[in-house]
Amino acid sequence: MKRIALTLLGAALSLSTMSTAFAAPAGGSTAILGPTGGPRDGLAHASTPTDVDVSIVGGAPVVPYEYSLVNSCWFTGKVSTPADSYERFDLIGPWFVGSDGQPHSTVSVNNNPVPAGSVCKVFVAHNNTTVKGSTTTYSVV
Repeated sequence: MKRIALTLLGAALSLSTMSTAFAAPAGGSTAILGPTGGPRDGLAHASTPTDVDVSIVGGAPVVPYEYSLVNSCWFTGKVSTPADSYERFDLIGPWFVGSDGQPHSTVSVNNNPVPAGSVCKVFVAHNNTTVKGSTTTYSVV
């Protein structure tokens, strides 16, 4: 009986360790590309949708709806207060392999109500947790 209990405990521990190892990617990245349909100048323009390059680094293949892109903006520039504009996009793809060998997708965030001078933060979320290395803070011009 004792041997069976120890065997079951060992099996449970190895399964929990294995699921932890495959639970999340190593990291991710985001980069502001520029206005949607406009020049790729790397800037977010006021009252204009903005394209963001999203990449998931490492981990298993990207599954639709597993990750989200979160974009928050503060019109006064004070990021210590609640955001004046917040949006969350489920990432469904399409995903393309970039020159770095990692999956990339382009997502358009809605900066229509965001005035010039605002400070924004965009990041990738996985299970409501920020993916390591994926946060980009940007100013709206």
